[in-house]
Amino acid sequence: MQHQAVKVKQQRSKYFRKGLGVMDDDLQRPVRSSDFLVVVTGFALNLISAFEALAEDLHNMSIYNSQQKSQEAKVWQRFSQDLETIKENKDG
Repeated sequence: MQHQAVKVKQQRSKYFRKGLGVMDDDLQRPVRSSDFLVVVTGFALNLISAFEALAEDLHNMSIYNSQQKSQEAKVWQRFSQDLETIKENKDG
């Protein structure tokens, strides 16, 4: 059993350079359908991530716009009250 483990390690070291997991050029594996699945799912994940970022930015912009509009409405309301007060003081 131990002899087999040594043999497997020797075979691995023969096929891998410096233990980095880089295979020799003469040992290319065929392209499988699972490889295409990895590429397609990676693309879909990136696309969904971009859409999520866009939706989040639109949401944040709508919140900001809503807050700005409500603050603007408060300012106009205060301004009109101040004008009424000034008008009453001049008339009275």
